[in-house]
Amino acid sequence: MPPVVFDERDLNSRKRWRQAQTLTDHFWRRWLREYVPALTERRKWRTRSQHDVQIGDLVLVVEDHLPRGRWNLGRIIKTFPGDDGLIWTVEVRTKQGTSKRPVIKLCVLEEAECGV
Repeated sequence: MPPVVFDERDLNSRKRWRQAQTLTDHFWRRWLREYVPALTERRKWRTRSQHDVQIGDLVLVVEDHLPRGRWNLGRIIKTFPGDDGLIWTVEVRTKQGTSKRPVIKLCVLEEAECGV
């Protein structure tokens, strides 16, 4: 969108608020579509990735039913490897408590330091 010149009288108007909400919605849709998929490196499910999730990783918990900006941050506190040795499910601690989540519904934001 081209930059718009606003008059100081428009700073508190409803029109300005609606424009800000529209821009925020646009940013959120692009963030979900373009940036979030880049956080999770996808490989064929049979191959082991460079970095499996591990205890202590900081993750963004993907929740399809929540509005923009409401996804929770969490720390992985326990991993559950499958029969194939790959980690498919983890236990995540958030400010709401702990829950089991599939790895596919997490975006690793920061890997745990070695020795954690």
